[in-house]
Amino acid sequence: SGAPQLRQVVVVLDASSYMEPYWASLYESCVYPALSFLDLPRSKPDAPFRTEYAMVFFFDHAPYGDRLLRTNNFTPKLPVLDAWSRNVMFEGGGYAQNAVTEGISAA
Repeated sequence: SGAPQLRQVVVVLDASSYMEPYWASLYESCVYPALSFLDLPRSKPDAPFRTEYAMVFFFDHAPYGDRLLRTNNFTPKLPVLDAWSRNVMFEGGGYAQNAVTEGISAA
């Protein structure tokens, strides 16, 4: 059957302070269940693919934020992505359109 194909999943997150009140609920109710579903084949030795996860955080330009993007490398371990997701440092304020574009481009 050959080697399993690689599937890469990137979570792109608005990590400005505007998203902070909503992230925990959104992550628990939507994002984590979807990622867990994607991770199910890992327990099957004959799975046709393997999954790697990464995160891209976008913030905002000064004066509303100190940086525009932060990225994490790909990891094959869902618990690592889970730790990143549960420990987001939200910062900055505005919602700049170019920050969104650059976040998606980095993904």
